[in-house]
Formats: sequence, structure tokens, C-alpha cells
Amino acid sequence: MHIDAALAVVVLVLNVLVFMGMRGLLTSVARQRVFEIRDRIFDMAAAGKIDFRSREYRAIRTSLEKLIRYAHDLSLTQFLIFRWHMRRNGYVRQESELRIAVNSIQDPEAQRKIRGLVSDAHQVMFWMMIGKSPWTCYLYLGFIATKAFARTVPIWGSKIAGRAAEVIQIEAETAPINVEWRLAA
Repeated sequence: MHIDAALAVVVLVLNVLVFMGMRGLLTSVARQRVFEIRDRIFDMAAAGKIDFRSREYRAIRTSLEKLIRYAHDLSLTQFLIFRWHMRRNGYVRQESELRIAVNSIQDPEAQRKIRGLVSDAHQVMFWMMIGKSPWTCYLYLGFIATKAFARTVPIWGSKIAGRAAEVIQIEAETAPINVEWRLAA
């Protein structure tokens, strides 16, 4: 009986250590991916697809940079609290600065391409948020392990990620970025 308890403690400690390391790794990977997406939009501007000086380009770049900075703070708990706060205060239909900027791009081809890149950035952030939570990882692995759900889980996850993307972006755009302010609070 004592061996079972000791084994349970060892497994618990290993889980904590693995997830602590995973959180930092997932955050770094997600930030790097969003940096790459921001660079691809820069390349589009360099190629003349969108003007560097346009309000849209500057807003997109600034919003992606806010998303990159926010990656360290984004967690499932943080997301759920912010989502609840938005609903409670009637901000459910608010659009992010990023969405407004992308929708304002006049060239349909450039708009389509940038919308796809922004969607990729949001997908990365969503899956990073899910991956940083041990409970959602276990839940997702449980679904995958069950063959009956194996085909529907990725579709289900993509739909949820799409709905969560705007909330994540709004939170990134409104999150305090002053570290001293957070420490004082």
C-alpha cells in the first residue's frame, strides 16, 4: 500500500515538473510563430501589397505585438475570467482593433491573405492556452484515446478556437503591459 502512495507522489511530481517546463516551451513556440506571422505581413508590405504608412498596417502590427507580449499571461483561467467579465459588462460583441484593421484593407487579396495569417496567429495562441493547462491536456488526450471521438475532436477544437480568438485578441489589446503596475496591484 505504501508503494502505491509513493508511486502516486512520484507521478504527481513528474507531472508538475513536465507541465512547468511545457508552459514556458509552449509560450516560446507560440510567440515565435506570431513573430513569424508578423514578419510575413511585413514582407507583404515590402512587396507593396499593403502600405507601411497605412493605419491598417500599423494597427495590425501593433495588435500582433500586443498578442506576443500577452502570451506569457494567457492561460485558460485568465481567459475564462476575462470572458466572464466581458459578458457581465456587455462587451460580448466588441471587435478587436486587429479585426477592424484587417476588415478595412481595401485590396481583397491582401485582406484575404492577412486574415488567414491572423487566424493562424489566433489558432497558435488558443492551442498554447489549452496546452498550458494540465486539465485540458488530459481531457484532450482522453478524447483522442477514444476512437469514437478521434475524428470529431480536432473539428470541435477548431470551432472553439475560432470563437475564442476575438476574446483573446481583445484581452491582449487591453491587458496592462506595465510590469511595475502588475507588481503593485
